[in-house]
Amino acid sequence: MAETFKRRAPSQWGEGGALKEEILAAAARLLAESGREEALSLRAVAREVGIAAPSVYLHFKDRSELVATVTRRAYEKLVAELGEARDGGTPTAPLAPH
Repeated sequence: MAETFKRRAPSQWGEGGALKEEILAAAARLLAESGREEALSLRAVAREVGIAAPSVYLHFKDRSELVATVTRRAYEKLVAELGEARDGGTPTAPLAPH
């Protein structure tokens, strides 16, 4: 059975960063769905984004670098959220009427 392939609209000149962000978002989604790093493939990420698998290599040298970047960003987000929670006052502050 042939796979269906959703084609992504080409980026405009200078918008390569947008594609990199799409690749990272797709990898994060696939990792969250599977729960296992071993289940993530560059081909699956490319299919999710709608690009050819070799295009991923324009942004990441290999799967390990992609996974490391996703993991680092998730960690940075967690640290920021913990900092906001710590600096937010009492645990009931978000429940108080404004």
